[in-house]
Amino acid sequence: MFKIVEQEQATYLKFKPWEELGCSAIFSLKMRETAAANASLYKSLNIDKSRVVQLKQVHSRNLFILKNRESYQKQELFRADAVISSRGRISSLPEYSADDQLAGGNSAVLQGVFADCVPVYFCEPREKILALAHAGWRGTGKRICSSVLRELTLRYGIEPEDCQIIIGPAIGMRNYQVGSEVFRFFSNYWDDPRNFFQDDSRSCGAEKQEKPGKYYLDLKEANRQDLLKAGAKEENIYLSPRDTFKDSEMFYSYRREGNQALRMKALLFWEESKQD
Repeated sequence: MFKIVEQEQATYLKFKPWEELGCSAIFSLKMRETAAANASLYKSLNIDKSRVVQLKQVHSRNLFILKNRESYQKQELFRADAVISSRGRISSLPEYSADDQLAGGNSAVLQGVFADCVPVYFCEPREKILALAHAGWRGTGKRICSSVLRELTLRYGIEPEDCQIIIGPAIGMRNYQVGSEVFRFFSNYWDDPRNFFQDDSRSCGAEKQEKPGKYYLDLKEANRQDLLKAGAKEENIYLSPRDTFKDSEMFYSYRREGNQALRMKALLFWEESKQD
């Protein structure tokens, strides 16, 4: 579903099915974290850096509603892990006006940075609404994906079943061992998180040594289940099989590299809003 696009200084994955929707869903592969490399990535995507919107990710379920460039420029004190933008339907909530909405070539490029956490891309093509979420274990535990769908329903009257969704490359369950405190954290927000946890007594591969109080967490599956519970259609959810920990040639991984890990970028934008 994702195709590899190779450029001189930037290589990235692009989700093919959304091309016919006029939407670009991008996930960059390993590249040097330099101004030149970033400029090469943006140039290859034909976007201007000034249109890129990236929040201060804090492993939360906080949402940021992008109204216009000024609202983004003022968001420095706002910490969030999901951003929503609209080029179509006007928000039904009273603080919005038609002039607040992003339109035409001024629409934003939503961006997040990742090194094992889950990028979740949302697209409602009829009403031209996009959202991008950063789902680490805390955000996933607090059910950030259903928070995004709930916000789209309340603010724009969007039905969750009309959203197209990508759960992008992230660490796989076999390589993501967590402690019992993580399981307890999930239990505060989920009826039964055992659907995407495995404890060592059931083993997650013969090569793994059993450790009491340890679990393997399937972050991607947890987000998929959260989306389904919130009303998304199963056939509208694409779950990437790529494992950022396992594939060291393509991806950085915080779990594998620690503080030395750089970051990949997820970008989401309307193709017709590109600069000519």
